[in-house]
Amino acid sequence: MAAAPSSLGYAAALTYREDVGGALGAPETTDPAPELRAKVRHLLALLAAAKSVVAFTGAGISTSAGVPDFRGPAGVWTLQAKGKPLPTLATPFSLARPTLTHQALLALVRSGLVTRIVSQNVDGLHRRSGVPRSALSELHGSCFVEACARASCAAETVRDFEVGTVGFRGTGRRCGACGARTRDWCLDWENPLPRADLAAAEAAADGADVALCLGTSLQIVPASALPLRTVKAGGALAIVNLQPTPRDGAATIVARGRCDDVMAAVVAGLGVTVPVFQRTDALLLRLRVTPGPRKQSMVLTLRAASTAGDGCPVPMVSGMEVALGAPPGWEGDGGGDASDPDAPDGAATKFPFVVRLTLAPGAVRASGTVILRLCDAADPGARRVVRGFDMPATPGAATDHVVEFVSQIVDHGPAAAEAAARFWGAEEGGEGEAGAAAGGASAARRAKRIKT
Repeated sequence: MAAAPSSLGYAAALTYREDVGGALGAPETTDPAPELRAKVRHLLALLAAAKSVVAFTGAGISTSAGVPDFRGPAGVWTLQAKGKPLPTLATPFSLARPTLTHQALLALVRSGLVTRIVSQNVDGLHRRSGVPRSALSELHGSCFVEACARASCAAETVRDFEVGTVGFRGTGRRCGACGARTRDWCLDWENPLPRADLAAAEAAADGADVALCLGTSLQIVPASALPLRTVKAGGALAIVNLQPTPRDGAATIVARGRCDDVMAAVVAGLGVTVPVFQRTDALLLRLRVTPGPRKQSMVLTLRAASTAGDGCPVPMVSGMEVALGAPPGWEGDGGGDASDPDAPDGAATKFPFVVRLTLAPGAVRASGTVILRLCDAADPGARRVVRGFDMPATPGAATDHVVEFVSQIVDHGPAAAEAAARFWGAEEGGEGEAGAAAGGASAARRAKRIKT
């Protein structure tokens, strides 16, 4: 079952501002195919000769994941300026999957070519893709991060749900490292950019041979000024965006094309493998046995809770079913996979997911099965996680079990290869011609490339 459309919580949480600065709703255009291919050949040559590349990313790299942009013809701020409702998300932020561009950038980070990704996006998809925090500057923060309010700690915790507020407000939760209170890590309009992230972005831009801007309109300072530091230091600026930007005049390359298409051609030309995305989620399964309403009866309560606390959402779960008795083939360790029972004894279809079962005298069974129904899954045909459990031995006793499961798997590799073949076209000699365009330096770099 597909997830229901969701409101754009981040934009709605921001302090209302009528004037959001910069141009809105400019037409989106694409270069003619021969012209775009020529620009990507030039980009490949720049990347092949570079020792260090800094990537600047904007909302345009996430639109293929179902996340709206802000300044496009149907962008958030564009619609707001027209007095229209904000767009809804067909895919909520919490379920969004990294795009081909996200995974291509991850591959280039792992290869050592891209030394830092500097993003204005708050959707958390770079971290979710696997980009290490040490290689990422999130200039506007993230909807999924809580930061410790204690300056001497400042530990960050990435949640699987949107934290829900902006402007560094308290979350009501505690830091797992030091116990201090935590706050959201998402900027409101008047908040300054995070110092450490900005300083690291400036250093990366100063030392880069190429500043690669993907899906960003480059309209808001100071973020939009960062790529110019690379140009000032003698490097090249390459922009891939469907709309014009104020920095186009300073760029060596301005390519009007979709980021996924261009990055598919780039990784093919550089001989880089796009890594498979795999997401792992976890929740807390809480079991408690209490005395029942009749003599010698008991009540078993099972709750599927967030590891962040009982009141926090578990976005991957759409329902829970419970069946008592050891399932066929289950060995009773409480943690392995179990068979899906034919008829559950209880179910919960709304959050919070709680099932209570009254056990009659003499009918107490020492084990059971819990089935978590997922709203998204690695296997769309089997959106469930099945686990066996042991009941607490005595009334009043409670046990907690952390259940981990793979919730999403996306292999962009085949799609990237197909997109690259379409991009270059049969008459252009396909992927091999792209690689040749990058010259001998590309071949040398490919020999050193880490296959991801």
